[in-house]
Amino acid sequence: MILLLSDFTDHDNEELLSEIRNIFSDRTYSIAYIPSTTDYTLKHFDNVKQHLTEYGKFEILMYDIDTTVNQTTIDGIFKSDLIYFSGGNPFYFLNNIKKINLIQRVREFYQNGGNLIGLSAGGILMADTIGSSYFGSENTVNLQDITAFAFIDFEIMPHWKCTCKFLKELLDYTDRTKQKVVTMNDGDGIVIDNKRRRLFGEFQIIENGAIRVIEDNERRE
Repeated sequence: MILLLSDFTDHDNEELLSEIRNIFSDRTYSIAYIPSTTDYTLKHFDNVKQHLTEYGKFEILMYDIDTTVNQTTIDGIFKSDLIYFSGGNPFYFLNNIKKINLIQRVREFYQNGGNLIGLSAGGILMADTIGSSYFGSENTVNLQDITAFAFIDFEIMPHWKCTCKFLKELLDYTDRTKQKVVTMNDGDGIVIDNKRRRLFGEFQIIENGAIRVIEDNERRE
């Protein structure tokens, strides 16, 4: 299962909450939380732990790949039931992931039945590239190879109510690259389970230089 989120709110989509609770209702699941950068104050980590209590029973351990990383730390990530990729700068995050060669191991983890949660930047990483990140994020690490996990056949644009100002640039981007970009609002989510996709909330798709609302018959595939 892959869960894509834009961000948590105080009123996340109720259907989404119900769906995730049903998936993880049978026991307590372990989560390996990977922050995009070192969370020195633990503010973001604590916020995630609080919100995830609404989604199920989880034991959450943080694995900081931005500082000292050893093989024991990396192996610990893949002993969890779920891997959670946090928000932040997608370029910086992907650069960290590539520096320690996590791409293939995460792919194998998912192919072997592991579950993934990607919030904002973490969700952007689930696509074949993080090209949508050019609209709203700065490539602070001068990352040249922006290929990512390639679990989904579209890119996402999170926080759409704030990032819709990039619509013209995104229209041009999809026309030029033939990529598809799905817009996401905070509190909404996309669940991909056994190649079945379910959308919870309000979504639009930008492709071939045009934008349209995703129809009801496209929300459950």
